[in-house]
Amino acid sequence: MQQIVAKHMAFNRDLGGIRIAECRASLNFTYYLKDPVNGDQMLQRDDRVVYGFKASKTWYPTIAGFPMSNVVGVQARIDDIRDVGIFPTFQRQVIGTRQDASVLESSGAVYAESSVRWLQQLRTVVGLREDQFDFDVKDKMRGRDGSCNLSSDPLGCATGNKRASTFSPKLGIVLGPWARTTYFINFADGFHSNDARGVTRSGAAPNTPSVTPLARAISGEVGLATNLVPYFKKSDEWLAALDVFNVFNAKWNDIEYYYVSRLQHQASPQPDYVVHPGVPITARLHFQYFF
Repeated sequence: MQQIVAKHMAFNRDLGGIRIAECRASLNFTYYLKDPVNGDQMLQRDDRVVYGFKASKTWYPTIAGFPMSNVVGVQARIDDIRDVGIFPTFQRQVIGTRQDASVLESSGAVYAESSVRWLQQLRTVVGLREDQFDFDVKDKMRGRDGSCNLSSDPLGCATGNKRASTFSPKLGIVLGPWARTTYFINFADGFHSNDARGVTRSGAAPNTPSVTPLARAISGEVGLATNLVPYFKKSDEWLAALDVFNVFNAKWNDIEYYYVSRLQHQASPQPDYVVHPGVPITARLHFQYFF
């Protein structure tokens, strides 16, 4: 059982923007496992204001007579999360607090990319990027004396701040087009940022240690883009096109998790394994109208 309600207001320009978001999610994955009387229903709450900007500059010089394009840019983002937490509920009425904190997470990046066309049907792309993240968390799970510890927050106090940075290079090779088909090979380093509360968690609770701020990943792909089926243009006013994306021999799940749950009056907990297979083939038909 789950219900998600989200509200947001956004203002965006090419160089920056502000987004105000409010999210409420009513969830219950384990039914009556933790609380046999009231059930395990919970409310996840996230209220935040997001600020950001980006700027870049592109040049089109030549190197030894080969045309190229160079891009340098900067990006920045601040997530001002006034309140984020998990609250046990009964009939969607809050009856307690399991997690509650405020988070200020800021990030900035500088990047550069250079593309050179060596031949009519051969182009290389090299990119470099440096990201830095700052995590600042204030745990609201405090005891009567105002302190934050295992007694007030069984997960371990999350108050604290950390800084982390990562460097990510990338390389791309583009071949073609031949017969309206372009082939490409890409290799890159990347990362994802973890939950700020886990990053600054004290680690005092044995089952909830602090996590690494930025988890690195290395990826590679080989693919093609084709225009064998051209778009259909009826007139100068509108056109129709079909986009098809296919990942060959792909095996992944959009959602995959395991947990133990218990129904009301059930004699013992039961294991649950949930899988939502990913779809490697997608198609998109779109229309454009010009006025």
